[in-house]
Amino acid sequence: MAGVKVSVTVRAPQEKVFEISSNIVDSAKVISGIQAIEPLTEGPVKPGFKWRETRIMFGKEATEEMWIDAFEPPHRYTVLAESHGCKYHSEIRVDPSGSDPQSCVLSMNFSGEGTTFFAKLMSAVMGWMMMGSVRKALQKDLEDVKAAAESAS
Repeated sequence: MAGVKVSVTVRAPQEKVFEISSNIVDSAKVISGIQAIEPLTEGPVKPGFKWRETRIMFGKEATEEMWIDAFEPPHRYTVLAESHGCKYHSEIRVDPSGSDPQSCVLSMNFSGEGTTFFAKLMSAVMGWMMMGSVRKALQKDLEDVKAAAESAS
C-alpha cells in the first residue's frame, strides 16, 4: 500500500497540540472516528505503550492493537500496528508554523506494507481504491484534534 500524508494548520501552541494528539487514552473523546480505546499498558504514553483501538472502517467495526514506537514531545511520535498480514506505520508530527508561536502544523504520514503473499496481492489489486477512504478518515482525525486544540487555547 502506498503512503498517505495529511496535514492541517492549527491556531494553538505546538505543546498543546502535541498533548492532545498524543493523549491516546482520551482520544475517543476527541477523534470522532474512534469508537473505543482500551489501554493495554499502564502509565504514561511512551515507547512501548500499547492499546486496542476500535473504529468503523469501510462500514465495519475494526479493532486493532497498536503501540508507540518513538515518542519525542512536542515534535513527533510514531505508531506501529500489525494486522491481517500487513505492517502499518504512522508518524504524527507537530511542527512550528512560521514565526507565529500560537500556530503549528499537525501532520500524519501513514503507510502499510503487506507481509504475506495474500496481503501483498490484495494491496496491489485494491490498495489504490482504499487510499481515498484512508486519506479522508485521517484528515478528519486531524480536523478533530485541531478543533479540540483551538477550543482549549
